[in-house]
This record gives sequence, C-alpha cells and structure tokens, in this order.
Amino acid sequence: MSMTDIPVSDDLIAAFEVDREDAPRAVAEAAALELYRRGTVSAGYAAGLLGMDKWDFVRWSGELGIPSFRLSPEELTAELDVLQSL
Repeated sequence: MSMTDIPVSDDLIAAFEVDREDAPRAVAEAAALELYRRGTVSAGYAAGLLGMDKWDFVRWSGELGIPSFRLSPEELTAELDVLQSL
C-alpha cells in the first residue's frame, strides 16, 4: 500500500489524546471508522486499512456505537414480516 504524508495540526493531535508517535494510527482509525460509519467502505475494507480482522473491526466499531447493520425502517419491517411468517 502506498503512503501519503498529511499535515496534522498539533491541536488535532492533542484532541486525540495520544503521543505524537501514536498520532498516525489514531488518525487512520478515525478515518476508517468514519468511512465505515458513512457506508463509504465495508467493514472488511476498513479492517484491512487498519490491518485488523474483519470481525474484530465489527466488534470494535460496535463498541464505539457504530452499527454493523444498516436497515431502513421499510427494510426492517420487511425482515420482521419474513421472520414472523416462519
């Protein structure tokens, strides 16, 4: 994977409450989590960006309040209807 240097202000690094040497990982985690939360990337892709197992990522993102399943109210109703018909 190719790498790009991105300037990050000292204030942003301080907001992560990590040491300067841990800042690149903290920024990468925040970016991967946000892309996953938005639905821009899959859990597997986000996990790969961070060098994590997919299911460890799903568990971790869930602990942070990011749902792994995204259903519209209509989709949820349809799923519940199927379950009730079983």
